[in-house]
Amino acid sequence: MLGLLACGGAGDAPDAGPADATGGDAGSPPTAAQLLDKVAACGGAAIKGGFGTDGPGAISMFACGSAVYWRADLDVDCDGVQTPPCDTDPTGQPQTSIVDLAPAGDVDPTTLPYFVIPLGLPETAWYQSHGIALGQVGAVIYGGRVEYGIFADEAGGWFIGEASYAMCQRFLGAPSGGADPCSPIDGGIDPAEVTYVTFTGAGPRAVGPVIYDHAAHAALGESAASAWLREP
Repeated sequence: MLGLLACGGAGDAPDAGPADATGGDAGSPPTAAQLLDKVAACGGAAIKGGFGTDGPGAISMFACGSAVYWRADLDVDCDGVQTPPCDTDPTGQPQTSIVDLAPAGDVDPTTLPYFVIPLGLPETAWYQSHGIALGQVGAVIYGGRVEYGIFADEAGGWFIGEASYAMCQRFLGAPSGGADPCSPIDGGIDPAEVTYVTFTGAGPRAVGPVIYDHAAHAALGESAASAWLREP
């Protein structure tokens, strides 16, 4: 797995339409390329290190203005409401960390795109001192695509690079011909080529019933991403 990247400039502008401050067409959502350009130009400070895809390693998490980002793989997290195929995961747990904040019961990893933040050792909610709380909205970027989701689960120790079954499907698709690219047993994205960007502060955060509303998460994420791209 790789260590994290770094913030600043805008990405490539489309050929048509007036450019806005984010570098794209006026009113258009930020692209994966624009977000990655921001990360690459950031030079943000490492705020937490020592993570790895399978335990302790050389991956760090970085601060960049109103965001925290890291680069890792994407292992499938099936914690939460146990519905097929997540009920076949031998390491799955029947709840996520956000369960105590979810007013109608836990979230379903097969329907809700969410991502995971690790606790390190000793296991503490260190992320809170950086403006992050459960329900925080973030962007997951891979293969030229950006998908939005919420921070719904914590990972113990130094293990980094997890997102829900539903988030994995956003990139790899549904099962085909009996093979499931997002199988909770052996699916996911193996290369450490997935970039995670978590937007900080109370604004881009799902609370109450909004925890279950992916459309609201996407809207919050696009707004936060546009604002982040405008930061110097």
